[in-house]
Parts: sequence; C-alpha cells; structure tokens
Amino acid sequence: MLGSAALLGWVLASPHPFPQLTSVTIELYKGASTREHYHATLRGMAQRPALTTLSLQIYSWLPWAPKNFDAAAAPEREARHIADLRLTFKHLAGMGRSPAPLVKWLRLFCGVREVSMFDPGPIKNICAILGRELPQMKFTSYKLGK
Repeated sequence: MLGSAALLGWVLASPHPFPQLTSVTIELYKGASTREHYHATLRGMAQRPALTTLSLQIYSWLPWAPKNFDAAAAPEREARHIADLRLTFKHLAGMGRSPAPLVKWLRLFCGVREVSMFDPGPIKNICAILGRELPQMKFTSYKLGK
C-alpha cells in the first residue's frame, strides 16, 4: 500500500484487518500534521502483524529530525514486527551533518534487521557508520538512476 502519511494513517486506523497486506510505503512531505499522520500510520501498522516491511519515501520531512522526534512516546516502539525498513531520499537537501538523530530513531525499531537506503544523501559512508552504531541491523546503500 502506497500513500501519504495522512491517507495511510486514516486507512490503517480502520477496523479492517488487511490480512494480505505485508508492506506499506509512506510518502513524507512537510506539512502541519505530518508528524501526527506518520504516528497514526505506525500505530495502525502495529495492529497488523503481517506488515513486516515499512518503506519511507522522504521528500521534505524527516521522521528523526530533532524537532519532530519524541523518543518517550515514539510509535516506532509499538511496531515490533517490522523487520525490513527501506528509506528513499527524494528531493531532499540532505539528512543533516550528523547521523546521531537517525541512529536514535533507528534504535526505536526493535524488530528491524535490515535497512535499505536509496540515495542516502551527503554523509559519506553512512551505512558503515550506522553498522558500527547498530550492529544488529544490516545496512545497504543503493544509488538510484536519475
């Protein structure tokens, strides 16, 4: 299922169980309610254990940006069955200069074992850095064609 955080938050809040749904792709655009919709989507995923893959297409809003990040109430903790996380960076100036917020955010995903990063941005050797910080996860970087 592919959609904006607002659409997926609404769909996954429904009582429909979606038993065949194993993957969700969220398009993250900057907006007044992006954080709330993103959180609603993750909480909806937490209620559906067949969902094991989360893909984030990051356009202009980072879920780990310090101003948007609240580790104490993070819904990422609730979606323990997500094993595969895919991050695609689209039309983004960059992830920032430090991977520390990304590392903190990734630690919230208890079940994630593999992280694929497509066009990961300006941090050189980001997968090697993340691999040292999070040895329980496998990191792979891909460069998409333009």
